[in-house]
Amino acid sequence: MRRTAEQAAETRRTIIRTALAEFAAHGWTGGSLVSIARRAGLTRGAVYHHFESKEALLRAVLIEEWTAQTPAVLATLNTDAPATDRLQAFLQTYLDLLGSDSTFRDLAVVSTIVAPQVVELAEGIEEKRNALNRWSDALEPVLAACGPLRDGLTIDDALFVIFTFIHGLTLTAATEPQRLPRGTTIPAICEAIVDGLLPSSRLTAEETS
Repeated sequence: MRRTAEQAAETRRTIIRTALAEFAAHGWTGGSLVSIARRAGLTRGAVYHHFESKEALLRAVLIEEWTAQTPAVLATLNTDAPATDRLQAFLQTYLDLLGSDSTFRDLAVVSTIVAPQVVELAEGIEEKRNALNRWSDALEPVLAACGPLRDGLTIDDALFVIFTFIHGLTLTAATEPQRLPRGTTIPAICEAIVDGLLPSSRLTAEETS
């Protein structure tokens, strides 16, 4: 019985990971349950056993994958490093994951481009919104610890810049992945974003850490 439960859980996990890759590659209309089952090496009946519809499957993909992926991104903000270094590490981790982790890239693409096409996915989109809220909650104290922002910008302004940068990266990953920065340009770009928000950001970090 235990082995059967483990097999069912593993099958369900395979379906979710396969569906994520299929939706990222072929979009909502192209990612059919038949193609997902075929790609996973399963029957369509096996997919329906775990998920009653394609909407339910996509909802599970968003909820479970964001739950799994969020801690690794937010961990960069919970260290003893100076605040500006933590902020840069957060941006750099997101950019690194987009370029090197196909699961993370697929999740970001599906959340940003595919899911909004499906109006029934309120729960899954709400989970993405909750994930971004958790990111905001983690970023706010780090931004506050960085010191005064440039030219009277508020923390909300800084969050707007950060999330605009993140969404822009995600769109690039979906449409022109070859243009994503690589190698040593990644920390340079992320440092430029931080320095653009904070006057004398490195000095401020040393004074407030």
